[in-house]
Amino acid sequence: MGYGGLKGFPHPATDRTVPLSPENVFDVLNEVKPDEAVIVNESTSNTESFWQRIGLDRARSFYFPAAGALGFGIPAAVGVQLAEPGRPVIGVIGDGSANYGITGLWSAAHYRVPATFLILRNDEYGALKWFAGVLKATGLPGMDLPGIDYCAIAQGYGVPAFASHPATNSLPPWGAPLPRISRKPDDRLPIDHYSLAPPDLSRQYPAHLPKD
Repeated sequence: MGYGGLKGFPHPATDRTVPLSPENVFDVLNEVKPDEAVIVNESTSNTESFWQRIGLDRARSFYFPAAGALGFGIPAAVGVQLAEPGRPVIGVIGDGSANYGITGLWSAAHYRVPATFLILRNDEYGALKWFAGVLKATGLPGMDLPGIDYCAIAQGYGVPAFASHPATNSLPPWGAPLPRISRKPDDRLPIDHYSLAPPDLSRQYPAHLPKD
């Protein structure tokens, strides 16, 4: 279900160079996801772009953490797939969030849960950096996450994985993994990870910005 160009919704993003914007990734996801797909979203700093770009028109098609604690996405996607064996489940997970619950991939592999995970990489805790700015906290350690190979980690847990680089692939192979989501219990799940440009969090949480 695509919304690009309809009144009140943005046109599709056209610049698919690296680093990608969240809008680029969500446009492609919206194009290729099955109509009956369920999405578990924990790409926290990209929430505004997600709502603008992803069409959902069926009950029980979207799960999102109600509070700010990280680590919900991967285990939740595994659980939702177990609860919804007749529907493909896609976990959209930020790299910061993934680091809090990455061991959930072992459960997915061990119990052969055919969910798909899309790891969105911007190599930082984007939401935490935003909160640090609101609190005027400086010099905080551990806010950057450079050089993590999520595909290698996934494979170590027994999950086949690959990275997609749209700079060297045309759109069809870039989006191709998602339509092949399988509901057969003996199939494993792939992980895509995309490199994202840091989001503009001031657009997402304007009501909470500090006033000088």
